[in-house]
Amino acid sequence: MIAEGIRAESSGNPQEACEQYRMAVRAAPRYARAHLNLGIGLQAVGDAEGALRSYEAALALDPDDAFANYNLGNLLYARGELARAERLLCSALERKPEFPEAQVALSNVHESKGNLPAALAALELALRLRPDWAGALFNYAVVLRKLGRLADAEAALRHAIEIDPRFFAAYRNLGTVLLGQSCVDEAVEILRARQKLDPDGFDQESGELFALNFSEKISGDALFSRHEAFGARLEKAHPSRFEPFRDSRDPERRLRIGYVSGDFYFHPVALFAIPLLERHDRSVCQVYCYSAGAATDEVTRQVRSRADVWRDAASMSDASLAETINRDGIDILVDLSGHSGVSRLAVFAQ
Repeated sequence: MIAEGIRAESSGNPQEACEQYRMAVRAAPRYARAHLNLGIGLQAVGDAEGALRSYEAALALDPDDAFANYNLGNLLYARGELARAERLLCSALERKPEFPEAQVALSNVHESKGNLPAALAALELALRLRPDWAGALFNYAVVLRKLGRLADAEAALRHAIEIDPRFFAAYRNLGTVLLGQSCVDEAVEILRARQKLDPDGFDQESGELFALNFSEKISGDALFSRHEAFGARLEKAHPSRFEPFRDSRDPERRLRIGYVSGDFYFHPVALFAIPLLERHDRSVCQVYCYSAGAATDEVTRQVRSRADVWRDAASMSDASLAETINRDGIDILVDLSGHSGVSRLAVFAQ
């Protein structure tokens, strides 16, 4: 049954894989691997709670399983349970020292806790084991950038692009690193190179538009025209699809104010947002925050504590996030990113 589940998983049928793994669990409830594979299958279909229960069951039967420790630790990291995630990932590495995936996951935990030197060290161990892992190089560059080591971050990103020329996120990040070194023309060039590989993608053009704000080679009128054309294409690709709200026009009704940002962590956007959220008059409005970024830290918790409603939106598609905002009945929606960082302009187009 496990073999059948693996075959179903490999052929892109995770639901069938889950059914096979459930049968394996029923047939051998004390077989840890059956629970582990079921957890992996459930996580693949988006059932995080079910996956958590399966990983817990696998660990209860076999506490020394490095993969069960790793999978549960990674899942808990995604849920923001950093302390336990760290313990589980360290446990996985004690049992399997040559485990680069666990080192990367542990680096994510360290980064979220603000321990950048530890995050860097974990990534260096991962890259020692897998030097041509473009994803780990990308993460390495992110931490290097936060530490102010921009030249090293640039080198890591260029290496990642050499390994995987279609690693589109690396181009965007490299453009940001080049801007940080005042290499505006190089940043525009690298972002345009990425756009040629994916001419229908909006993300890289968004990055180029941001970089062009610093360029002396384009006039204000030409830059405005580029932004206008971008907006028209975005609205065509993501047309408005919701009816106007039929909310009560009662002047005593509290307005729902929504903020969308990928920067609700130790970042200028979040630091400026905290006093704004604190000073909202709760007698006339409710504050909704839609966190579109994966990074979390103590500042994230501060922002979250000042919101009436918090939505983790990092894993949501633009369509799913737009639907969530529509269901929440937001009266005024505020974009805190624009063309910088994690851009969710397609949500606003809808």
